[in-house]
Amino acid sequence: MSLRHARALGSLPIRRRRKNVGDPPIAAAGGPVQQRFASAGGRARRALALLAVSSLLGISGVVAASTSPASASSFLVDLFASASTVPTGQAVTLTADTDPGVGATDNFYIDIFDSTTGTLISQCPNGVTCQASVAQSVASTQAYVAYVAEWDQSGGPPPQIQATSAETDYLTWTNRGFQISLGGPDSVPAGKGATYVATTNVSIPPARAFIQIDNETTGKVLGTCVSSSCSVNYKPADINGDDLVAFLFSSVMITHTFAPLASSNVFFTFQQ
Repeated sequence: MSLRHARALGSLPIRRRRKNVGDPPIAAAGGPVQQRFASAGGRARRALALLAVSSLLGISGVVAASTSPASASSFLVDLFASASTVPTGQAVTLTADTDPGVGATDNFYIDIFDSTTGTLISQCPNGVTCQASVAQSVASTQAYVAYVAEWDQSGGPPPQIQATSAETDYLTWTNRGFQISLGGPDSVPAGKGATYVATTNVSIPPARAFIQIDNETTGKVLGTCVSSSCSVNYKPADINGDDLVAFLFSSVMITHTFAPLASSNVFFTFQQ
């Protein structure tokens, strides 16, 4: 169970409510190419890896690896981004929330980690919150994750991981003005599905770009659309919920790096 989900169920005090505020490929001309996420290690410490599609995609820059916890842990951690797509050079604030806090009776830290570059961004020794400001001077998309773990001396995924944020936050820096958002119901009745909608701020010409909606939790593509709005009907798997994310991709530019035109907020939804 994620920290966000525990709060949604009312089992923990709500200190912060996630902005129910989002990685696929650039497709070759002629239509969208779906990119699948792979889940490594389960929801509790998911490490998403991008899979190459039709040999078009190289993903050496995306690092998503972690060590297993030494023992069962009661820690929960979530990661929040103040924005998902911004102009190059603009700072975005990342906030990791944990429950319980760290530092009082243990040797654990809250870590914020750039899994695209394999870089430790921030490490906080005390409290329930850790923040970091990140920015990119060139157009790019970075993936960020939070940990509760022992002190990290190497800068890589930390040792003795106790908890990993259920979601990976993807931040896109671009000067092209594109934006994409994702929304829907926070929760649905047991056994029922709902409609989730991704919307861009631009009109999408045919064969020029497409929207893709992915389920981070399962690693599956939920749908693609060649329009400025994309709707999918989806039933969250169970009470543990799913993290959904949307991306805007070019349909005409071939690239060997992960380069969406825009990335959305991560949207959490669950069955009641």
